[in-house]
Amino acid sequence: MQLPTTKSFFIIQLFIGMRTGRHSDINLNMSVANAIDLADRFLPKLKSLNCKPLVVTFRAYSMQQIVRILQERLVELPYVAFQPKALELCARKVSAASGDMRKALSVCRSALEILETEVKGSTDEEPQIPVPEDQMVKMDHMVAALAKTERFKERRRRMENLWRIATGQDPNREDYEGVEFWSNPERSGWLTKQGDYIKTWRRRWFVLKRGKLLWFKDQAAAETRGSTPRGVISVGDCLTVKGAEDVVNKPFAFEISSGNYTLFFVADNDKEKEEWINSIGRSIVQHSRSVTDSEVLDYDHRR
Repeated sequence: MQLPTTKSFFIIQLFIGMRTGRHSDINLNMSVANAIDLADRFLPKLKSLNCKPLVVTFRAYSMQQIVRILQERLVELPYVAFQPKALELCARKVSAASGDMRKALSVCRSALEILETEVKGSTDEEPQIPVPEDQMVKMDHMVAALAKTERFKERRRRMENLWRIATGQDPNREDYEGVEFWSNPERSGWLTKQGDYIKTWRRRWFVLKRGKLLWFKDQAAAETRGSTPRGVISVGDCLTVKGAEDVVNKPFAFEISSGNYTLFFVADNDKEKEEWINSIGRSIVQHSRSVTDSEVLDYDHRR
């Protein structure tokens, strides 16, 4: 779905919408997407057409599966290109991080490039495909390739921070001025939050107080006077809070929506999810700019 969603959302909406019209006998089997919430983020009109796609989530690859796939790709070569322990190291690291087979292939390619550079530097002849036993990807090559990946991740984290600042996502003190988040919060606890731009999930300590939902790296930071939160949401600008297990395919998930964005969170259990929804829902009603004091009612989530 990458090409049509980046070029024209209308194309996919047209095809999927056919089943509700005179072409309803058409059976469409679509599509593969890396983002599990792609349909909700890029195809909002599908809900209004009553044809929201059925999302099937596939598990990440295990270490054993990654090793087996890599071995099957290499079995046709007339020589041994990778030391078995090097493949196992790659699979172990990738499965622990994401289970993404593309990442494993990328790391292996990087290890081969490191070996190729090593071979070029050891001979004056034209570089050849490494065939001798001493010209295979070994543990040191794989360790170097994995280190390059870690350096890339660090650069990505720095770019994410710069992007948040450039787009106004880094919290300004005015965003939570007068909110003593370190003392007697309305609700606080651990939640796992999806990133706004880079869609990774991170566990943070959240505090709800006086119409602000703030999050910190840990509980100690939240309880320290003068510390800076990682982010702030003005609950009064939000419209709804509701369960979202079917959207992100994660148990105990819920979402907070405004007219401009939707944020996804995952609680530790169903009881905490319901309590967060109730607390945030009451805060939305109490701090909404569109209601008067006489219209503030107790919010109780029962769905």
